[in-house]
Amino acid sequence: MKKISKIFPIISLLLISQFASAQILNKNTLNSDNLEHSFGNIYQGIQKTVSWSDVPFSIAFLLSPSFQNSSFANHILLDPSNFERNLSNKFHGKSYSFGSIDKELLPNILFFGRFAYNLTSNLLGSSTVTSDTYHKLFGFRKSLLYTYVITEYAKNLVNRERPDGSDNRSFFSGHTSTTFAAATYLALELNDVFNEWDLTAKNDGYYYLFQTVSLSTIYGWASYVGYSRIKDSKHYLSDVIVGAAVGSLVSYIIYRNNFDQEKSLINSFTLIPQKENLSLAFRMKL
Repeated sequence: MKKISKIFPIISLLLISQFASAQILNKNTLNSDNLEHSFGNIYQGIQKTVSWSDVPFSIAFLLSPSFQNSSFANHILLDPSNFERNLSNKFHGKSYSFGSIDKELLPNILFFGRFAYNLTSNLLGSSTVTSDTYHKLFGFRKSLLYTYVITEYAKNLVNRERPDGSDNRSFFSGHTSTTFAAATYLALELNDVFNEWDLTAKNDGYYYLFQTVSLSTIYGWASYVGYSRIKDSKHYLSDVIVGAAVGSLVSYIIYRNNFDQEKSLINSFTLIPQKENLSLAFRMKL
C-alpha cells in the first residue's frame, strides 16, 4: 500500500502531462506569445504569494533536520490521558486503513493536477487562467508547507510514544494536520467560487446545497483520516484534535492574508522603526 501511494502521484502526473500535450498538439495554438504569457502568469502568481513571513518559515524548514538531533529534541514529555489510552486499547492489534496512506498523496494530486490543467489552459490561449489563479494554487502549497514545518517541530520537540510503540513522534498527527490544512484551504476557496458563480450567488438554495455537499465531502474525508490514525494505533485522540486545529488555523490565516486583507492576521503586524529601536505593532479592524 505504501509503495503504491508513492508511485500513484507519478503515474497521475504522467497521464495528465500526456493529456495536456495531446490537447496542445490537437489545438495547434501553441506559440511564443502563449508561452511567454503562461510563464508570466506563473511568475506573477509566485510574487503575489511570497511575503515577509516566509523568511522565518524557510529558515525553520532548512534547519528542521538539525533540530531533530539537537539538545532541544524530545524536551517536553507529554503522556496521554487514561481516557485516551483506554480509547486506543479498544482497537485490537495493528491495522492499516485507507486514511493512513501517504499524507502527501492527495494534496500532491490536487496541486500538480490543477497546475497542469492551468498551464495547459494558458498555453491554449485561455484568458480565464490569470496570475490570480496561480496565486491561489501556490497559496494552497504554501499552507501545506507551513503546516509541515509546524508539525515537524512539534514532533521533534514533544516526546510522546505512539500507541503502537513504533517511535516517540506521536504529538501531533501529521496526517491530520496536513489533511485539515488542505480541506480548510479548499473550503475557503470554494466559498469564494460559490459567491462569484451566478448559479449560486443569485440563488440561496443552490448556494447552501453546493456548500453542504462540498463541506461534507472535504471535511468528511479529513475526519476519516483523523479517525484512521487512532484506529491504526498511530495516534491518540489529542494528537488528532490538535493536528486538525493546527492545519485548519494555518490555512485560514494564509488564505485570509492573501485573499481577504481586512481579515488578515499576518498583515495586522507591522514593523515600525523608532530612532535606534524597531517596534512591532498590532492593529485590528473591528
